[in-house]
Amino acid sequence: MHHAVVTVLRSRDVAAVSHLLARPHEGHLFYGFEDLGVWSVEAYKGP
Repeated sequence: MHHAVVTVLRSRDVAAVSHLLARPHEGHLFYGFEDLGVWSVEAYKGP
């Protein structure tokens, strides 16, 4: 799940890294240790 995050960090693209860090709920940055991300909407959809 972190491959895309690692790719952005390794790219050294300051704008892309800044976007990643500023909007963690749009990706998988916190996957594995926080319920803030694109997967949480699907995971908690049903009771």
